[in-house]
Amino acid sequence: MMRSPVAILAGTVLSLGFSLIVIGHARPVRVQDQVADLRAANAKLTADVEALKGRLAVIEGRKETPWRYLLSALAGALLGGTLGLLGAYLQFRQRQKEARREATDRIFEEWWSPHFADLRKYFFQEFVPKYRISLNRKGMKRIADEISEDRGQSQKLCFFFDKVGWLGAAGLIDVDYVLGPMQQAMRRCWIVMEPLIRHEREIGSEGRPDPVYQFGFEWLYERSSKPRYHLSELVKRRFSKPKIRSKQEIQAIRNQIEKDERTFRGKLREAGIEIRERTNLNSAFLGGFMRGRREK
Repeated sequence: MMRSPVAILAGTVLSLGFSLIVIGHARPVRVQDQVADLRAANAKLTADVEALKGRLAVIEGRKETPWRYLLSALAGALLGGTLGLLGAYLQFRQRQKEARREATDRIFEEWWSPHFADLRKYFFQEFVPKYRISLNRKGMKRIADEISEDRGQSQKLCFFFDKVGWLGAAGLIDVDYVLGPMQQAMRRCWIVMEPLIRHEREIGSEGRPDPVYQFGFEWLYERSSKPRYHLSELVKRRFSKPKIRSKQEIQAIRNQIEKDERTFRGKLREAGIEIRERTNLNSAFLGGFMRGRREK
């Protein structure tokens, strides 16, 4: 099968270009060697051009139209370009998935680290029962001034949830993967800290409000309040092949989780700790953030 003139010319140009690239990226060599390579490439180009002239002469002798060859070459070029773009897009998506998985793994490892295990233990066994009541009607940024024993530990836990929320809202991590095992602790932490966080947004510890303070944290809480992202639903979806819990068992898990949260709220009220009832997101920014991103 005879090659079309355009294919011959394209192959020639690509060959010459490849030769120049190889020469340009090669290690430093003598000038004479580079000149010899260029002369060889020029000789090959001259030979291919002569072959192209001969092919065009044959076409004219047979009174054939070259448009058939040009259209064939154009279609091939378009197909090749499309496949190239598709391949580049698939590679980009693969790199995105790998980066997302790596970021998710780092968050997961951080949550299960001994350091964060100590933070959780301190928060629920010391901060909440001993110190939280002294922060009623105060902002979260006042903790360091009010409670020297805290040493920034309670804020560090909140900042972690805030970071996870922003990363999750931006699609940079798999929220369900990391939120599954930490959802109950996250929700209870928000219940305890919400009044302090809202104080910073509305008033500020020094009279300077911080309107977007801990928005990532709130995003996590509100997301977990939706039926689809309830911890029982995450368990059902993540452990589906093979399924290890029936629908009745999943519903029992949901009921138990909600009962435990109501009990937790009740104990906080009994201890005189200021808490707020669950509210919907009241920020257009955060609401738009959630509506604009399609959850997976």
